[in-house]
Amino acid sequence: QRQMCIRDRVREDELSDIFVNLKEKSLLPPEYCTWDAVAAQQVGSDTTLEWMRSHAKKSVYIYGIHGKGKTHTVAYCAFKILEQRRVPMIYLNLGKWLSEMMGKKIAHASVDAELNRLYSLDLVVFDDVGKEKLTESKLEMLYNVIDMRERQRKQTWFTSNLSIDNLSTRLDENFGPAIVERIRRMVADNICFVG
Repeated sequence: QRQMCIRDRVREDELSDIFVNLKEKSLLPPEYCTWDAVAAQQVGSDTTLEWMRSHAKKSVYIYGIHGKGKTHTVAYCAFKILEQRRVPMIYLNLGKWLSEMMGKKIAHASVDAELNRLYSLDLVVFDDVGKEKLTESKLEMLYNVIDMRERQRKQTWFTSNLSIDNLSTRLDENFGPAIVERIRRMVADNICFVG
């Protein structure tokens, strides 16, 4: 019985280490991990939180007015999935991530390992899609990631201030329609407006 107890404790320690490692790699800001129903209610996104909970295993697109808790709610739900399922995932502010990736490419550093990781992660959260105009190079990179994730049926969450219809106005004529089309196919009817 004592050996079993020690084995259980070792297993708990291993699971705890796995969780800490996954959490670090997820890039979830710590303040998002403590978001909860009370905080959501204060900004009026408690219905969004409930909607996210019922769509937690699907790809989703959440859009609406700035300051209504979209990012906090989605990131908190991602944290809960990480905590409960221990699956590899990542949270990315889209504009910032694309700028960092382009910086690496300009410096002639390889981005292949990071892109391959994004193709295979169980969950990717793209925050603030369409917030800024993107160069053709950034759009090409975004297209490749979204295309690969759609092909592999990987769960992907998007937040934006823009509806999917209006998103195309922020993207160019070359990659924009293809990106929007793939997002539509990924999320299907799993679209939530936060107003």
